[in-house]
Amino acid sequence: MKDERIVYDRKDISYNTDGRWGFSYRAAAIIVRDGRLLLQSPTGVDEYAVPGGQVMFGETAAQAIERELTEEVGVKAAVGEFLAAGELFFPVGERTIHQVFLQFAATIPDDALTDDVTLGLELGRDGKPKLRFEWVDIDRLREIPLYPPQIADVVQNHVKHYLYEE
Repeated sequence: MKDERIVYDRKDISYNTDGRWGFSYRAAAIIVRDGRLLLQSPTGVDEYAVPGGQVMFGETAAQAIERELTEEVGVKAAVGEFLAAGELFFPVGERTIHQVFLQFAATIPDDALTDDVTLGLELGRDGKPKLRFEWVDIDRLREIPLYPPQIADVVQNHVKHYLYEE
């Protein structure tokens, strides 16, 4: 059967309501190689997350992961099985964001991101890379500032659903 999905204008699936609430739909890759998990963090900040980003209208979660990894670090990811769903509630200014966050297993070519740390392709206003990508030992996930921290449970204990509230 031909794929007949409607493709909208490719805007992120996120919105704000009455000034108190916002909604966001995010998807991310769980990429494990040699006992290490690929994480991203803002350049110069020691806070980590799994790579991915906002899903756009007309795009699947897997397509969003592929797009984000291509845009952010120039790598073609092969997205595999669904691993977990997170329901996140966190403040941004005066607003509380309600985020649906899906995580999928993914792989990248063996010759991609072979260094322990790789700078991303997207540049900030200062002309410097916005993100860095780092391989972190799975055994260290509970020792680092990982957002959300339940990612450690997804990777180590195969948790399928979690709630995160800030």
